[in-house]
Amino acid sequence: MTQADTLRSRLRYEPRELKFGTSGRRGEIVHLTHLEVYLNALAELGYLQSLARAEGGIVRGEEFCFALDLRPSSEHLAQAIVRAIRDAGMEPVNLGRIPTPALTCYALSRGRGSIMVTGSHIPFDRNGYKTNTSVGELLKHQEAPICERVRRVRERLYNQPFGESAFDERGSFKTGEEMPPASDAARRAWIERYASFFEGSSLQGQRLVVYQHSAVGRDLLAEILERLGAEVIPAGRSETFVPIDTENIDAPQLAAIQVLADEAAARHGATGAVVSTDGDSDRPLIAGVEGATGRARFFGGDLVGMIVAEFLGADAVVVPISCNDAIDRGALKEILEPKTRIGSPYVIAGMDEARRKGKRAVCGWEANGGFLTGSVFERNGKTLAALPTRDAFLPILCVLFAAHEKGLTLPELFARLPRRFSRAALLKQFPRSRSLEMLERFSGPEALEGFFTPQMGFGKIARIDHTDGVRIYFDNGDVAHLRPSGNADELRVYAVADTQERADQIAQMGVAEPGGILRRMERAGIEILTGSVRHYEWGGYDFIPGLLGIDNRERKPFAELWIAAPGLPYLLKVLDARRMLSIQVHPNREQAREGFARENALGIDPKSPRRSYKDDNHKPEVHIALTEFWMLHGFRPAGEIEATLRATPELAELAEFASLRELYTTVMTMPQARVDVLLNSLIERLEKEDPRDKDCPDFWALRAAREFPLDRGIFSIYLLNLVHLRPGQGTFQPAGLPHAYLEGTTVELMANSDNVLRGGLTPKHVEVEELLRTVSYESGPCQVLEGGRASAGEFELRSIELAAGAVRQAGGAHGPDCFFVLEGAATLRAEGQTLALKRGTSVLVHPGIDYVLEASAGPARLFKATPSR
Repeated sequence: MTQADTLRSRLRYEPRELKFGTSGRRGEIVHLTHLEVYLNALAELGYLQSLARAEGGIVRGEEFCFALDLRPSSEHLAQAIVRAIRDAGMEPVNLGRIPTPALTCYALSRGRGSIMVTGSHIPFDRNGYKTNTSVGELLKHQEAPICERVRRVRERLYNQPFGESAFDERGSFKTGEEMPPASDAARRAWIERYASFFEGSSLQGQRLVVYQHSAVGRDLLAEILERLGAEVIPAGRSETFVPIDTENIDAPQLAAIQVLADEAAARHGATGAVVSTDGDSDRPLIAGVEGATGRARFFGGDLVGMIVAEFLGADAVVVPISCNDAIDRGALKEILEPKTRIGSPYVIAGMDEARRKGKRAVCGWEANGGFLTGSVFERNGKTLAALPTRDAFLPILCVLFAAHEKGLTLPELFARLPRRFSRAALLKQFPRSRSLEMLERFSGPEALEGFFTPQMGFGKIARIDHTDGVRIYFDNGDVAHLRPSGNADELRVYAVADTQERADQIAQMGVAEPGGILRRMERAGIEILTGSVRHYEWGGYDFIPGLLGIDNRERKPFAELWIAAPGLPYLLKVLDARRMLSIQVHPNREQAREGFARENALGIDPKSPRRSYKDDNHKPEVHIALTEFWMLHGFRPAGEIEATLRATPELAELAEFASLRELYTTVMTMPQARVDVLLNSLIERLEKEDPRDKDCPDFWALRAAREFPLDRGIFSIYLLNLVHLRPGQGTFQPAGLPHAYLEGTTVELMANSDNVLRGGLTPKHVEVEELLRTVSYESGPCQVLEGGRASAGEFELRSIELAAGAVRQAGGAHGPDCFFVLEGAATLRAEGQTLALKRGTSVLVHPGIDYVLEASAGPARLFKATPSR
């Protein structure tokens, strides 16, 4: 036999191997050939046959159960499963299209193994299957020996002579596989399980919408609810598969659920809930309907589990680390076992450990709502057998009975839980290998702070839990948990907060496209930033266009070049002032929060020109001059103010005030008629003298008067320090400090905020009362920052000079570092990337990245913005 005669050599496609996960094996349908499904299932059956009965072993010759969901592709996979069962020497028992837990429950009650053909909630173009032992699910420690058996079976089948193989060139069976007839035994047993346990209780008077979509348990759920006395309204039935992920119910799905509730109410009267499951019916979807508004409210599985555990009287509960931390604050906290990694095998292992410690009523659940019972439960003299696999029906029924017996609506029932709210969201088509590498790199506080910033509403990182993924606890109560899916190319974010709105916001910020937290972490390393130009009228014509290589023949003003990225705690600017900017003051953080909330409460439109607080953040700023630069910066020393005013005849009367506060309040509140009298005489004199000395306030007063006639901000030119900076010098503008840029070009770094309280020299709104409340009346000479370095406390700006060929290295212990090339060219290397940076380009180096910066083709000058350590 030659190599060309083997099955592998004849395959007309490149096989894609199915991966083992905590929810079984899954993949794209195009890769789920008979061959691939068969060889994996045959290997798993061989593994089960190698186990002792007490460990879940099965025996050749006995029955082996299987079932399937409603996906069109499931029957194709089931053919391979049936052939594998027969070739393993066992008798396939077809239990039809039933929920995964119904199959498992039936098989376990008879000491039989089982396989469910299902892709659960994953999209229509994918599918898979899940194998169970005769005592429960496959556990994580069994993965390695199973994978070794798969490897051996694969090698044997691939090396078979093609003529002897059961498979053709496409990986399909050469002959068809006859399916055994379906039995309804498991279906009947599933109905009886819940009819018996809740016997004597009734949901009489409850009108419920069962959202059926394409869930395999859609009719069973309706039948059980009706048998227990509820009025059931089936809705939303679909013969096309609908992927419902109960851990990721998004706005469109909530809107669809609301439509079902509204339609049912219009036709039948008020309803109490909309209930459903995912595709294989092992995860619940529960939405309570508010009586007064008719609004459907979805309740996440981690909160559902708390209601169910209390209803059942559990003495031990096991949950994964991703669950809502309301459980740590409520009635169950005393019986909570150590939290586990995510996935039912880990929850099952935790339940086993609880039983070994003597617990008798043990249960667990996952954030997706799948509920597991690790022991027998008794209630009202009725017994419920243990079912250590995810189930959707038990949590739906327990929640409905809990509310019914207490005479509460579902929203009222859930309102009794500790006020913690959760939301999960995900990015699809996100390779698991990339997720793992990314989370390994961004696992410490320093590396994460640049992605979870105060500007996004996060507090300081209080602690990080690495039980499964990266779970970040913030000191303001927020929780953000990042974790790749165990068996799909998906990256998830779990959010917990004190309000549902905040939990929703965290989840949305995590998965937003294209600049959400996860995408920015994915791109982390080095990233070219595209600056954006602001064409304000006061801007220059030449500097920024020259920097960017733009021909500005139209003489359009180029005022600012903004260099920013989503999530950065700062904004870097190149600012070119041809004409003077307004005198202004920025609030501190507390003032900003209070002012923002006040203007919101007053209903002032965020875009209104009369709005002072556009956000709730403070706005400290630093800058380093690139050219000769003039500015106003803080109040002059008191004695200097008095001397300046007395030396200016038209303003001499202002020197008589007792305090700086009194003086500034006077000039900002005096009647405009008095302002006109004082300034008319001053400007008339200055027009005659035509002062040319830019280091004298008279020069700037005359320039201001020509642009802003009779503007009371002209007084401030004589009250504030007139500062002349040389290139390389800079200043810091903290909250409350009045200042204005008058002329020149500078690089500025500021907090992300647009909160400005203006004090004149502007046609824009001047809110005098708020300005006077916010301004700091400290006086003294301006502190000029030297050495090309300027710090604002929480971030700093540096000028970096590199000689030709000079190299600068940085370790990973830094925040997000942003570089802007002012002169020359440089090369930046990090994470296997090399970027050539020419004049006018910007680059972001994300936290935790080692990088090397090198001047190329001569000396280079760059500016670096970075959070302060």
